[in-house]
Amino acid sequence: MSVLAVERKTAILDQLQASGKVNASELARQLDVSMETIRRDLDVLEKEGLLKRVHGGAVKINFQLGEPPFYQRKQVNLEEKRKVAFRAAQLVKDGDTIAMSGGTTILAMAQEIRGVSKVTVITNSVPTAKALMDSLNQGLFHGKVILLGGELNAEQYSANGTVCEKMMELFCVNKAFISPGGISLSGITEYAMEDSGISGKMLLAAKEKNNSSGSFQDRGRGSMQSHIVETNRRRRLRPVCAAVVEALSGKHRLALAGRRRIRTLTK
Repeated sequence: MSVLAVERKTAILDQLQASGKVNASELARQLDVSMETIRRDLDVLEKEGLLKRVHGGAVKINFQLGEPPFYQRKQVNLEEKRKVAFRAAQLVKDGDTIAMSGGTTILAMAQEIRGVSKVTVITNSVPTAKALMDSLNQGLFHGKVILLGGELNAEQYSANGTVCEKMMELFCVNKAFISPGGISLSGITEYAMEDSGISGKMLLAAKEKNNSSGSFQDRGRGSMQSHIVETNRRRRLRPVCAAVVEALSGKHRLALAGRRRIRTLTK
């Protein structure tokens, strides 16, 4: 795809994510291209498994039986993930030992780590480990990467299971960055028990817990020291979205990062 085609693809997927469906004629008008161009774009996206073509447009694919595959999730909410990734990467300091779970937002964070030294990163994600190694080889930061072993999930490109969890128990880290399936007032959730297991081990090993965002819950209230999510003007909170919630002296400070300003709410 050309640059313009990639931009159209992102716009189509963002609209699909927001409303669950797209209309071909409306897309052609909004993006100022021909209907034939939009049809080709939709056909390409359908072949990539990112949507389902219907008469007059396309609809979102529902994954009612579990988490969408990694390569499909990687293509959606790109701008939101970039904002979250940039904010999360700023929390990494010289000399840190950090744990990073699987997930496309965590991968984006790995690509944003810059200008720090003597950093050790422990991850169970193959794409995240590769991105970190690429950055090391380019001299973007200095340190080392430890890839946890275990049973590989072919759809999510990450290791989990008993072996992976036992390896994580060998380490103590300064900070843990996880990207769970969901967040609620009662805790964090994952799509699969295996993912919940390794995320839990990373949290237990960490002095600071950072959540960059399912069905299995971590009910350890107060265990998360910060949550990095993306906000939307139309909704109070989106599952993947730049806001940071920190627990400071018993108070919860919510910093909402908008396009023009940052405002802080304290209660």
